[in-house]
Amino acid sequence: MTIIASVSLIVALAAVLVIYSLFYVSIAGKTNEYGRLRTIGTTGKQVKRTVFREGLSLSAAGIPIGISAGTAAGYVLVPEGFHIPMVLVIAAVTALFIYLCVMIAVMKPARLAAHVTPVEAVRYVAGNNDVTFKHTQGLHRPLSAGNLAFLNFARNKKKTALTILSLGVCGILLMAGSAYFNSIDPVKMARRSFPYGEIRLELGDYGPQAHHSEQYSELQKSNLLTEDFRESIRGIDGVEGVKTYQGTVLDVHMPTGDIEPIVSEAYTPDSVKMLEQYLVDGTADPQELLDNNGILIENGPQWEETFGWEAAVGDELQIEAGGQTRTVKVMGIVDGNIPYGGYDTLFIPLEMLSKMVPVENLNYQFIVDTDDSKWETVKDEIQKIIPPASTLYVSTLNEWTSAYREKLLNYRIPVYVFVMFIGVFGMLNLLNTLITNILTRKRELGIMQAVGLSGRQLSKMLLIEGMFYTLGVLLLSVSFGTLVGYLLCRVFSAMSVFGKVSYHFPILEMFRFFLLMLAVQMLFSHLAIRQIKKQSLVEQIREL
Repeated sequence: MTIIASVSLIVALAAVLVIYSLFYVSIAGKTNEYGRLRTIGTTGKQVKRTVFREGLSLSAAGIPIGISAGTAAGYVLVPEGFHIPMVLVIAAVTALFIYLCVMIAVMKPARLAAHVTPVEAVRYVAGNNDVTFKHTQGLHRPLSAGNLAFLNFARNKKKTALTILSLGVCGILLMAGSAYFNSIDPVKMARRSFPYGEIRLELGDYGPQAHHSEQYSELQKSNLLTEDFRESIRGIDGVEGVKTYQGTVLDVHMPTGDIEPIVSEAYTPDSVKMLEQYLVDGTADPQELLDNNGILIENGPQWEETFGWEAAVGDELQIEAGGQTRTVKVMGIVDGNIPYGGYDTLFIPLEMLSKMVPVENLNYQFIVDTDDSKWETVKDEIQKIIPPASTLYVSTLNEWTSAYREKLLNYRIPVYVFVMFIGVFGMLNLLNTLITNILTRKRELGIMQAVGLSGRQLSKMLLIEGMFYTLGVLLLSVSFGTLVGYLLCRVFSAMSVFGKVSYHFPILEMFRFFLLMLAVQMLFSHLAIRQIKKQSLVEQIREL
């Protein structure tokens, strides 16, 4: 709900920006019209009301279309969640929210229209009154295509800033999102579960996490992960080592009242050095843990996100296995980025675990380290020596890497669709600005052509003017997008959402974004020149 609300708010802000820009340009183009209305007695308040009514009429046309399309999309996506009373409530709230957004966007342009005086209207020439260049008075300069393009670009700084900002938001979001996704390494993410090898064998259907405590205790009574089986794997050509993980599935009673089966790792003497190295709070002394029924817990986000419990030293839990229930105390917190492998969520001293679970073999996982060029052959050989109808689950580093790539793609596509959606608003704003500039400057362009401006120079001027917008958007996107992307990587890295990530600049995405804007600019310049050529110079100069 938070993500949906945030996305909706960003879309609403983008819409407000575009609507504001459209009305701002529209008001500037209708200055003569408003001035004539004021001349015949229309008050500023009435002019303002006229602009608001225009916004209301557009809302009345657009809001029902949007609500109908959104309702249909919601039904198609989740038909079982479609509830008519709730849909009506959401539709009413949405309509009110969008109406308020439109009124807020129209408010400033309406005030500008209300302050237009008859004198201003008489002195106004469309496209020429936006700004006065005081530093150009008495200054001689070559009227090159580049200089003319810059003068047009800087003619109305406010309108230019709004246009660049609307597309800049798209660029910033694209760059920040791309930087974060490009900084995530699927191989590195998979290596968190395969720190010591490339092939993993787990007891249970799809591993121990697919079972509750009693089921897993029964599986471990006829455990296939024995020392003999381990030696058989070591004898396969290409195998360089096999690491054993011991543990079981315990039913853990959380302080919040939840009961959850959790794969619990046996804390053995071989683990002491590493756990002490990654200990962030409390103690990892094995004897002290045994004497006080103590356990160690990883400080990953799953405790708070899933159970609403923020693990802390001194908290008490109840663990249940084999019909026995024992109260244990959290005596140490371990860093979630520990390269342990296995299921490093909860650590219990091996002696304590052996007393609770009446099985001789607590092995639940083997990690097989292989020669990089032979891991596929090793996997095939392991499959051959596994008894038929066994409950061993075999997975590889490459399979996990592919799964993470697919998962990242599932995150990346909605983000890019959202950025494209925002980009449509920005592109509409850009095209509106460029088209309005052409329409309001027909007389000016006609006069310039009459005194010698060639069609080629005109085309070059329009193209360079568009390039100023493109460069402005690019500078805004790169500067703020880099900052936002870097902060995003730091924040999500600290939260361990996809592990630790290092910032990578999204060169490819920004290059494509720049090419797209460049293509739009060139296409617009070409179409604008064709449209202008359809009119004679006399017709252009007569334009009001």
